[in-house]
Amino acid sequence: MVPQGKARRFRAKIYKIGFNRCVDVPERVSRAFGPGKHIPVIGRVEGEILRSTLVPRGRGLHRLFVHSKIWRKLGVNSGDTVSITLNRDRQAGDVQLPREIAAAFPTGSEALIVFNAQTAATRRRFVSWVMEARTPKTRDRRVRKFIETMRNKQQNKNKR
Repeated sequence: MVPQGKARRFRAKIYKIGFNRCVDVPERVSRAFGPGKHIPVIGRVEGEILRSTLVPRGRGLHRLFVHSKIWRKLGVNSGDTVSITLNRDRQAGDVQLPREIAAAFPTGSEALIVFNAQTAATRRRFVSWVMEARTPKTRDRRVRKFIETMRNKQQNKNKR
């Protein structure tokens, strides 16, 4: 269910970035959500529930990626215009790390800093990906792989 509050409604044309589908959020809607790199939102696309994140596209404006399960279910694609209603997602807070994952992220560690710098959606996907592994050995390997990937990402970012 969409949280109470002033919903922002708009129509936008879907376009592709790689294999992803997205829409540009109108300036008035971007400004209403305020500044921020990743703003969690919940809403509807043509009546289908959407939980996502507004991402920057420059000059204080945002882009919204539309999940494939939504655009496929609706039968829409690049070039189609859709109606969108958004609210800030106040429940998209911290992700609780299971004990076996938390051990790899000691307080103050570089790994924890990099993990916390990710969007809530990325953190949730990581926890799901690790916890769906059948064996502890596979879970450990996935945690190490994630930490290595995030460190490389951070190092590349620092080189710029």
